[in-house]
Amino acid sequence: MIEKMQMVTIVTTLSHKSEMLAALREAGILHIAEKKNAKAEDAARVASLSKVDMALKEYKEKKTPNAPVLSNEEFEKVFTRAQSILEEKNALVQKVSMANSELERITEWGEFSPEELKALKQVGLNFHFYTIGKNELQVAAEDENVRFIHLAPIGKMDAIAVLGTLPEGIQATEFTLPEMSAEEYRELLKDSEQGIEKCASELKELSVYGDSFKKQILRAQNAAEFSSASETAQTDEELVWLTGYVPTADLETFKKTAEEHHCAWAVEEVDEEDLQVPTKLRYTKVSKLIEPVFNLLGILPGYREQDISIYFLLFFTLFFAMIIGDAGYGSLILIGTIAFALKTKSKGNGVFLLLVLSIATIVWGAITGNWFGMESAMKVPFLKALVIPSFSNYPELFGLTDDMQQKTIMKFSFSIGAIQMCLGSILAIRKKISEKNLSWVADFGWMDAIVGMYLLSLTLVIGES
Repeated sequence: MIEKMQMVTIVTTLSHKSEMLAALREAGILHIAEKKNAKAEDAARVASLSKVDMALKEYKEKKTPNAPVLSNEEFEKVFTRAQSILEEKNALVQKVSMANSELERITEWGEFSPEELKALKQVGLNFHFYTIGKNELQVAAEDENVRFIHLAPIGKMDAIAVLGTLPEGIQATEFTLPEMSAEEYRELLKDSEQGIEKCASELKELSVYGDSFKKQILRAQNAAEFSSASETAQTDEELVWLTGYVPTADLETFKKTAEEHHCAWAVEEVDEEDLQVPTKLRYTKVSKLIEPVFNLLGILPGYREQDISIYFLLFFTLFFAMIIGDAGYGSLILIGTIAFALKTKSKGNGVFLLLVLSIATIVWGAITGNWFGMESAMKVPFLKALVIPSFSNYPELFGLTDDMQQKTIMKFSFSIGAIQMCLGSILAIRKKISEKNLSWVADFGWMDAIVGMYLLSLTLVIGES
């Protein structure tokens, strides 16, 4: 059920701003309207903690238990060390990338010392190196102003060392001298890779502090939220106030919180044209099973839309069972879910949802006679007795033809689609009638059209009059 919201404003003196914000945070019932960004340092703290935490998770071994949660002072030392090691590792990774790139570029030119070439330049022998085609090489050889040494070829191109530079008219690709020799790059590569291994070993040691990072990230997020609320609060010379939304069911708690901290407050109905009203769902014991799916998809109905969670659960369960379609696999999912629940002692909504989905899959597989896709399963009298013949995957075992079975499945599928679409119209009609909105007549007409199209489909596709 989508909870009804109220627009509220809470006011206090400027000197009691922090007290008011702390009280609202403790109550946890106010959704601030048009919230501003948190302070840069608070947002940066959350980002840096999360970045280091994600990096350390890559080094965590599954069988290694987490270390006890550290105090704030101890954690800062671990956090600073982890940041330093990660920065060092990133610098070493860049060195490895650069060394590999340079080695690939200069290896074809053989072993040489850039320092010796620089020494030659200082005594007036300024050599430039080029790869050049045969025709251009011939032109360079005929030019009396070009003095060069013919080197070993580079791939399919000739290579030359020119005293000075080539004239602009001769096309050639100049080879940029590296900072170090190939041998020095190999040493750098070796040292960097050893450094990376050392960093990885140290990061593995720090990866056991995952629980401490989780606590500190939550703490930083709370600080950022508090900072955001503080930035959002409007002020004048004496007063400070916040505007937001509170669920009607929590209105008394809000009033009590305001009174306890000597704050003034005002409540009004949400404007019909307000598009920023947040949605809060209050699940029943049954509809709460679909919450993990909504969280996975990241969807919620809008404030003024219909709550379809219970209907979504029903159809989601049916479609899951039909897609898996095998009682054998449904049994495996059921066994796996029970084993997981017993091992972890978990009683969350995800576990109960998997139980419902696996049982639904077993039921659908049983009525269609599908047990690991084996026709021989129908030789077991008990399993065969569970089958609805017209839905069976093996209709010939029940004296039916494939055509009869296919028509039954098609009719069932058409019926499910028509029920879904009509349900949408019925929900819209119910809502509009309660709002005295005459456009419900259009929804009724659309539902009538859906029924007509459904009956027409049965006639044209299945041949049912």
